[in-house]
Amino acid sequence: MTGLGAREKVRNPIRSGLDDRRGADSGRTNVPYQWRNPNSGNYGEVRVNNYFNDSGGFRCANFNQQIFVHGRPQAATGRACQQPDGTWTVVN
Repeated sequence: MTGLGAREKVRNPIRSGLDDRRGADSGRTNVPYQWRNPNSGNYGEVRVNNYFNDSGGFRCANFNQQIFVHGRPQAATGRACQQPDGTWTVVN
């Protein structure tokens, strides 16, 4: 994942954006999913660019997002793969 505030990005959008049925699990590309961390007040939007299966057979997604940390915008891109338990994990 590239961009600033990586810890916030990994905790929030991947878990609440990609895991949510409206996020990566929806199977739709370029659809914004908004999220908010009630503990930190940070928020943002994640969009899946495309899906693919990696060499291990995992369903993966390239995504980009805009997050606001303490009200300041930060952009990031990354790749996440769905795990056997259904959750998504950032792989780069």
